[in-house]
Amino acid sequence: MLIAVSSSISAQDMIVTKSGDVITAFEVEIGPSSVYYKEGSIDGAMKKISKDDVFVINKKDGTKIKMDESGTTQQVASPAVAPSGKESLMQNNQALIKMINDRMFSIRERKDGKKGKLAYCKLNIAQNSVLETEDLVLMFGTSGNNFMFRNTILKVQVKNKTDQTLYIDLGNTYFNRGDEAQAFYVPSAESTTTTHSTGLAVNLGGIAGAMGVGGALGSLASGVTVGGGKSQSSTSVEFSQRIVSVPPMSVLTLPNMPFFYGGMISIPGIMTKSYPKYGVVNVSCGYKGLMAGDIVHWTEQDSPYRFSLFLSYSKDEGFSAKRNTKVNFYVSEVLGIGRSANTGGALLKNYNNLWGVNAPLFILMRNDPEDMVPFDVDKLNVERLEQ
Repeated sequence: MLIAVSSSISAQDMIVTKSGDVITAFEVEIGPSSVYYKEGSIDGAMKKISKDDVFVINKKDGTKIKMDESGTTQQVASPAVAPSGKESLMQNNQALIKMINDRMFSIRERKDGKKGKLAYCKLNIAQNSVLETEDLVLMFGTSGNNFMFRNTILKVQVKNKTDQTLYIDLGNTYFNRGDEAQAFYVPSAESTTTTHSTGLAVNLGGIAGAMGVGGALGSLASGVTVGGGKSQSSTSVEFSQRIVSVPPMSVLTLPNMPFFYGGMISIPGIMTKSYPKYGVVNVSCGYKGLMAGDIVHWTEQDSPYRFSLFLSYSKDEGFSAKRNTKVNFYVSEVLGIGRSANTGGALLKNYNNLWGVNAPLFILMRNDPEDMVPFDVDKLNVERLEQ
C-alpha cells in the first residue's frame, strides 16, 4: 500500500527528472502520485509532474528526496548542519596556519655563482598547532638586523577574544628549542634595538575576509591591526609578577624571545657563539655546497630545525582552571644568499618587503659548513635556479 507523502519544501529547490531535465522549483509539494511546484519564481503558476518521471528532488537545505521505481519517496541525505563551535575553531585555526605558511619569498630567475654564506630559513607552522582557542588568538612575527647573521627574535602577541580578563603564567609559558625549554618570565628587561619586524603588522579583519573566515575570528578581528614594521626604540619592560593579564578584547605582546642563546643547544647542525660584551649571539648552520639562489626544501616530517611555543593561561588569576595551547614551528625552506645585504637585494624580488606586513616568518643564520658536520646539499631536496 502506497502511503501518501505531502510536504512543503522551501524555495529554491531543484527537481531532476529521469530524462535529465533540471527544473528550478518553488513551493514543492509531494502528493500520492504527482509532485506539485511553481517553476521559475514563487509567483509562477502551479504545475505538476508525475512521480514516475522524477529521479530526485534536491532541496535548498541540502536534503535529497529520491523516488524509487514505485514512486515511493526516500530521504537519502540530511540537511546541511552548520559547523559546531569546535568545528568553527578548527576551520579558523587551519585558515590562520595556511595564511602564515603561504607567505613566501620570491627569487629572481638567475644564479650569481656566489657561495651561500648566509642561510635565510623560512619558518612554517605545523598542522597540529593551535593558534586560536575559544578565548584567544596567537599571532607571530620575527625580527632581525637586515642580512646580518645575528640572533633572530620571535615576537608573540596574544589577542583576547572574550569580554573577560585572561591571565598568562609566564613562568609556565615556554619556548622550546629542540629538547630545551626557556620560560618567558623575565622580572626585568631593558634593551635598545634597531630592527625590522616581520609578520606582526596584520589586520585580522582583512585576513578573516580574504580567507573566508567567519565565526569568532571574523567578528572579533574587524578593524583590529596588530602592530609591526620598522622601528627604533628604547624599551623598559617590567614583569614584576609572573602572572600577567590580557584585558578584554585587547592584545598583549610577550617578551621578545631569541631563537637561540649562547652555549650548547640540542638542535643538530646549529652552532652559536656568544659575545656578552656586545649583547650579540651569532648563529651558524652547515650546508656544504649551498650556493646563492639554492633553495633546500624540508617537509614537516624531516625538517631538522624544530621549535615550539607552549602557552599557559586561565580565566582567573588564581589559575584554578588552567588552559594550555601549543604551536609547533619548523624550517621548511633554506635559501642560500651572499654575505651582504646587496647580494640579498639582487637575488630576492621582494627584498624590501621581507621585513614588512605579510612577510614570511624566518630565521637568519650564517652558513659555516667547515665548522660542523654539514648537510650535503647534493643529497637533499634542493632547487637550483639557473642564470
